[in-house]
Amino acid sequence: MVVLQACGSGGVPNSTHPTGTVIGSVAAIVQTNNTFQLTGWACATGSAASIDVELYLGGASDAGGTNIGSYPANIASDPSIAANCKSTGTSYSFSIPLTAAIQAKYGAEQIYAYGISPSGFSDNQLLNPSGKFSVPQLIWFAPLNSFNTNGDGGIVPYAEVDYMQLFAAGAPWTQARSHTQVFKIVEQLAAFGTDSELQTIFSYVNANNLTLALEAGPLITSPQCGLGVEGYTSGAAFATATAQSVSST
Repeated sequence: MVVLQACGSGGVPNSTHPTGTVIGSVAAIVQTNNTFQLTGWACATGSAASIDVELYLGGASDAGGTNIGSYPANIASDPSIAANCKSTGTSYSFSIPLTAAIQAKYGAEQIYAYGISPSGFSDNQLLNPSGKFSVPQLIWFAPLNSFNTNGDGGIVPYAEVDYMQLFAAGAPWTQARSHTQVFKIVEQLAAFGTDSELQTIFSYVNANNLTLALEAGPLITSPQCGLGVEGYTSGAAFATATAQSVSST
């Protein structure tokens, strides 16, 4: 967990801000198991009403940053924040989920948060210390599965017979799992694993808030298919994975 605190804007004490000025702070990126939240607070001084916070990633709003959404700063806050806001309001904090989708697309990008002024766009305020935090990157885990191809092209088990023990109650990778967001399986497992094995894997992935990834090889060029076209192999692996994913939800 990284925690910073800065109040006001531009280093000017809050007491000098006129009524209606947006102030606030990006306080921390908080990790709970394998999920992340951007926390902080924002308000318009003198107003008991909550305001919104707008997030840009990769740069400030005027420097090529990508706007990913607006989020309410309406969570119950400490009385000291109300004092900074010069208000009797009680809900100025925010907690913005940095989802796996955001991590996958914007991992390591700097975060810029703006307090949205009720009086108009020109009065929006960049919250301190924007640009100091970055979106956490996704961590993948892709252990070897239990299948391989022999010299005749047949499917045979790997020597790693303990693969399914990863999904047993009390499996000894609790610490690593708490930092993992994506669990990857290969197409041989999707195609040739038993229904029981696949249901165990999918149930474990769901229960531990993991994203399931399926590895697929590149499309093999032949006179009939794949010439000058990007793509991936298809067939039983995808059909099996899709059917099992649907049945496990």
